[in-house]
Amino acid sequence: MTIIDGKSIAMQIKQEIKNEIKQNNLEVCLAVVLVGNDPASQTYVRNKKIACEQVNIKSLEFLLGEKVTQEKLNELLDELSLRHDINAILLQLPLPKHLNSQEALSHINPSKDVDGLTIANMGNLFCGSPSTVPCTPKGVIYLIKSVCPDITGKEVVVVGRSNLVGKPLAFLLL
Repeated sequence: MTIIDGKSIAMQIKQEIKNEIKQNNLEVCLAVVLVGNDPASQTYVRNKKIACEQVNIKSLEFLLGEKVTQEKLNELLDELSLRHDINAILLQLPLPKHLNSQEALSHINPSKDVDGLTIANMGNLFCGSPSTVPCTPKGVIYLIKSVCPDITGKEVVVVGRSNLVGKPLAFLLL
């Protein structure tokens, strides 16, 4: 059995990102939109902020109340998509039940869609065109290839079919 040391690989990747940002004198900014008070989502967003700090990426949080309207959420995403100081947008999912996630995602500029969940990025991924790949599936592939560089012909099982992990991972493994 091969054990993959994910923490060590993550530290290496973070160092590479930090070096690239410094060497190229980049100003990178992630906008995170969190709706409601879901504890798991709050933890995830907090961890993203820490990760950004570790690699010198500016992180802006936009916290919206549980009862925000679809219109207000869409307006915020439109505004963030137009801002030149923001390179990437993360809409933390799941949203409260009264909000439509796909509608909200359609208000994110695909070039700033850090999770690769806009219809444009998902379509490009499934058509084999350049796209932003959801980070968890991309990370899984990276980890697998760290111990098995050629996965051609391998048999795998993907449990789950979410748009964020299961479907893109299954496709990437093809």
